[in-house]
Amino acid sequence: IIWQHIMQLKNFIVKSKILDDDLCDEIVKDSKDWRWEKHTWYSHNDDKSTHSHQEKELDVVCVPNIPKEINDKLLLGTESLWRLYQQILPSLLCESEEDSKPMAGFNMIKFWSSVRLNRYSQKTLMRSHYDHIQSLFDGNIRGIPILSAIGALNNSSDYEGGSLKFWDNYEVNLNKGEILMFPSCFLYPHKVEEVITGKRYTFVSWGV
Repeated sequence: IIWQHIMQLKNFIVKSKILDDDLCDEIVKDSKDWRWEKHTWYSHNDDKSTHSHQEKELDVVCVPNIPKEINDKLLLGTESLWRLYQQILPSLLCESEEDSKPMAGFNMIKFWSSVRLNRYSQKTLMRSHYDHIQSLFDGNIRGIPILSAIGALNNSSDYEGGSLKFWDNYEVNLNKGEILMFPSCFLYPHKVEEVITGKRYTFVSWGV
């Protein structure tokens, strides 16, 4: 019964080839000169960010260390997939084709967060989690993450390991230029398994 529910949940995970390969290659090449830092996790209990796996933490780079033109291009790609997501969402939410008419003005996303680049080198990973992103609740713009977007900047053939999995065993393969979109809530725990060889480059953004 649980697996049947998961099979229904997977229908809300959507991916599409959005980004140009040359753009992805350019970003990966130029990012080597950007300021990378170790990924941290925010703890609600301790009210601070810490490393979860120490030496296994991936590297990340965020705005303002990502050039604005790159950030904007990646967000345009994310917006493009969001428009596709809007088109198919009514049919997913309705039980019959008769009910699945386009919803006038259906737009629950006010804005997409600035992108963050992820670099998974050998022996790094992302533990299982769901996207309750603390930083989106701070600052001048506030909101609860509704949708998550993950974009691949290189091919899965460039590295071994590094599988993206939901619910521990549902794997989604992402190749260069593809963007994945899914709900950010607790129903969608996901992880990236340890990279054995090579490097895995992705970017992420959250819609609120």
